[in-house]
Amino acid sequence: MTRFDCTSIGENYEDAIKLWRRWHVTTEADIDRRLENFRVLFAYDFGKIENDAITYADTQEIFENGRAELLDELDDYEDKDPARVAACFHARFEYIHPFADGNGRVGRTLLNYWLMIHDHPPVIIHDEDKRAYYDALARYDDAEDLEPMLLFLMRQTERTWKKSLERERRRASQN
Repeated sequence: MTRFDCTSIGENYEDAIKLWRRWHVTTEADIDRRLENFRVLFAYDFGKIENDAITYADTQEIFENGRAELLDELDDYEDKDPARVAACFHARFEYIHPFADGNGRVGRTLLNYWLMIHDHPPVIIHDEDKRAYYDALARYDDAEDLEPMLLFLMRQTERTWKKSLERERRRASQN
């Protein structure tokens, strides 16, 4: 299992959030303009059916019952760190696993939607980091330990926005 370490989260995480907020992304055109350099899908498709034994009836029941519980949990996180709420939302959604296929893609898309509507930059879950991603999900599944997912998402935020931050810093130093 991957070791999660808070010390690896640096100022780039906070800088990525500041950059996103400075851009004041509020419209679809703003999103298109700010994400134009990202030609990879934010909700990476790991290419597997997550639970091929589940039926439509199982999916409907899990989604209907789990969804209400999940939304209630998110309401309890009111006025807290949006990154922590996003990590909780994503870990819980993946734990509920409401669909026979596509839970990861839908969950990562909803994660990025949540982040953006709460004035945080979206993240890319990089293919080479999927082991750490799965480990963070497993830690939540096994012990309801949210910290590994939160730290993972913070690291992915830094990684996703590294080049944009470097560009902004170069521009600032030239002025």
